[in-house]
Amino acid sequence: MRAALVAAAVVVALGAATLSLQAAGLQRTPPANEMAARAASWMLGYRFTVSSLHIDGKTVGGRCYHGWYEGLHERLDRGSLLLLSDGGLVRYIEPDRFQMQRSFTRAPLNALELAGCTDVLGPRIASLAQFDDHVRLSHEWLDGRRVDALHFHRLTLLVARKTDRPVGVIMRGVKSSFQLVRLTPGLAHTVEAAA
Repeated sequence: MRAALVAAAVVVALGAATLSLQAAGLQRTPPANEMAARAASWMLGYRFTVSSLHIDGKTVGGRCYHGWYEGLHERLDRGSLLLLSDGGLVRYIEPDRFQMQRSFTRAPLNALELAGCTDVLGPRIASLAQFDDHVRLSHEWLDGRRVDALHFHRLTLLVARKTDRPVGVIMRGVKSSFQLVRLTPGLAHTVEAAA
């Protein structure tokens, strides 16, 4: 009986020591990083966004679709296509080919991120949520409603309060709002035909 009590005491002591070492070595994830991870998760569940980009006092509409496109040598490649209401177009074919016509920016990646293109912005936010320990949280106004703002190094992601669903981006003086849209088969066919 005495040996069992000693063994139990040793197990309890080792367990307590292990827990205290874990507590000392592992830090709690900051709330802003947790919000960013939830926002990235939202984005990675969608393939289509509709956006409004506010550029120099005017508004340009955008539709961004992630799917399969005809690439080089008539083979299908995965990518994202952003169609702008002013006739502009930005196409990204993985892993690193861009095509751009009449875009509001010279940096195609910025255009795709501002428009909320899910397969471009989602992985970037996921990476920042995991590795950027300087994410700041504040509040912003977007289309007349208060939203949470996650400030990263060169962009600010706007998310709906309570749900952390992404609703916009601020980058280099341009502010956008976007809506994640469920892609039905009919909508997918229409979007692919426009591509």
